[in-house]
Amino acid sequence: MRIPFLLIFALLFVLGSPACRQADTAEAETQTTESPATDDLAGRPVMTLFAVKVDKLRLRKEPGQTTEVVAYVNEGDFVTGMGEVSNFRDTMELRGIYYQEPYYKVITNQTQPATGYIFGGGLLPVYVGPAEKSPDLGRLTKFTAHLKSLPAADLASGEKAWTYVQEKLRDADPALADATYILLQNFMTKMEMDGLFYSLTEQIQWKDEDYEAVYREKYDMNANPITASLAKNGFSLATAEGMIFPVVNRQKLADFFLNKVSPSLKEYIQLDLEDFHKPSMSDGGLVIPLEEYATRAIAWEKFETAYPRFVMSSIVHEHAKWMGITLLGGVDNTPSYDYETEEVREDFEKAWAMILAKHPETRIAVQIREMQAIIAQSGGKYSDSALAYVQKLWETE
Repeated sequence: MRIPFLLIFALLFVLGSPACRQADTAEAETQTTESPATDDLAGRPVMTLFAVKVDKLRLRKEPGQTTEVVAYVNEGDFVTGMGEVSNFRDTMELRGIYYQEPYYKVITNQTQPATGYIFGGGLLPVYVGPAEKSPDLGRLTKFTAHLKSLPAADLASGEKAWTYVQEKLRDADPALADATYILLQNFMTKMEMDGLFYSLTEQIQWKDEDYEAVYREKYDMNANPITASLAKNGFSLATAEGMIFPVVNRQKLADFFLNKVSPSLKEYIQLDLEDFHKPSMSDGGLVIPLEEYATRAIAWEKFETAYPRFVMSSIVHEHAKWMGITLLGGVDNTPSYDYETEEVREDFEKAWAMILAKHPETRIAVQIREMQAIIAQSGGKYSDSALAYVQKLWETE
């Protein structure tokens, strides 16, 4: 199996919101966030429950790095969003990683609740919906305490995290299952990042047929003690750039959670699995037919439209945005135009025509029409104006 394209976004998710864009202002102002209502949430009060990702995260009286600190929250705690977010982003280092995020107004779930603003880089959303249907906070808190006790760099932590879920959260209702999925996925991805488990697979003398088996998802994980241990702890194998390395086994997550989670998360998992099993990109190029890639891009955009309050909406937005823009500009090893003639490649033209014919109302279709107008004005060439348009889309929220 090649490295899944969506893995990029899973890694971003474990770090926080992937939308790391420069703030337009440095003033400490706030705004109330109002998302378009989905069918199941229309007209109903909605809460957001965040898990805290780091210890001693400051709760401040006002947004900003120099404002008064009113309390501290720790990794594994939960806070409830109050519907306000600062209209600027700060840059801050947490655990050696730089984030550029806004501040969220929250209320803590401590014995003596406190209200204030927390930097978004330290928060992980686990639930968005009616307060009366929110997940069991007691069970979630016990789970995050268990995860906090497990060293992410220790491979055995994967099995311990999974065993806890299988034994103590098997009966979870959809809200609790959603939050559990997010927390477990987040922890397993953190293990993938912190564990350096690729050093284990580097010890194996891989044969040519092994690379093909991994690519085809036919490799027997029990064929080697190292890969058997990886599988036992929630990992599978991927291959890219001549290497074989461990990745979180997203099929295992799906097998356990698919029939427990909410309809929106179920649909998300199914979209995720499509790219996990048949990645669209590898080694800097598209590796599936362009029209199939276009169909996937449309599916992600329509998911984003259908579930604007989805708990992982930032991941979905960035993924849909990425796929839509790459349909216009291509990627390193699959450019959208011929560098010599500056003409749009035929396969991209066909993919554009398919989208315009079948999905004319989508954001991607609007962007295609705008791109075609720019190209027409440039005499049919993919000019600097076309490149500037793609760059502008990347910089747009």
